[in-house]
Amino acid sequence: MTVHRHVKLFKNGRNQAVRIPREFELPGEDAIMHREETD
Repeated sequence: MTVHRHVKLFKNGRNQAVRIPREFELPGEDAIMHREETD
């Protein structure tokens, strides 16, 4: 099952960050992000 949630983006200095909902919390300190292009 795929679960989708809208998340908030914000600026952290010169970087853009994403606020991850608690139920999507990831273990560890690193993750890989994938970007899907839109037409």
